[in-house]
Amino acid sequence: AEDDTPLRKIVGRPVQLKMLLDILPVLGPAVSSLTVTELYGEFIGAIIDREQRKLTRHAVSESERRAFARELAWWLWIQNQSLGVKSESIPDDLIHPFVRGDFELDQTRRDLVSACFLSTDRQLSRLFFPHRSFQEFLDAQKMLLLAQHGTVSQDRLNPSLEILEFFKELASGKNLSELEKSVLTYRGKLPQWVLEMFTSVFDSKTLLAALQYQKSPWALVGLTW
Repeated sequence: AEDDTPLRKIVGRPVQLKMLLDILPVLGPAVSSLTVTELYGEFIGAIIDREQRKLTRHAVSESERRAFARELAWWLWIQNQSLGVKSESIPDDLIHPFVRGDFELDQTRRDLVSACFLSTDRQLSRLFFPHRSFQEFLDAQKMLLLAQHGTVSQDRLNPSLEILEFFKELASGKNLSELEKSVLTYRGKLPQWVLEMFTSVFDSKTLLAALQYQKSPWALVGLTW
């Protein structure tokens, strides 16, 4: 139905419509086939690029700033910090991977924070996501990245329906193929939320048959789907 087209879904949500209008001049005709996850990816990239252009000196690339935003979103979720975080409270472990050239840790922290897509509450000196859906999108990206590499977070997480929807859309095409390979060869412990994540993406009967063929221990769990 016409109402089910990706663009219709986007313009039906105020926050997404605002994002679309902001980046429309850059997208051009490609906007007609734009998906929700593509919209979030394009918008985040555009904001990072805009903020990075304001810096007189920087050592971190746009792709690295995207990665930092993703890692920070994931850390905030695990720490259950919905109100954001002060720059100095961001763990050094999140900053170290982005240290480049003659930039030291504190310089890199300032560099990342100055153009990392997050908004700043100057009164409280806190960084926060301008809308919860941005963090949910980045969390879904992190979930997919972990799954593709056969790595599973054992943290007790409770993905929202919005995170799962982002994950389902991200896990398509080539990403779905890579994810399937990881699922079939994984032999470690799987928290309940990860199982729910997988079953939201794959056809249960097809996945069960593949697990049984690969003699995966998770085929026993699949019998309950």
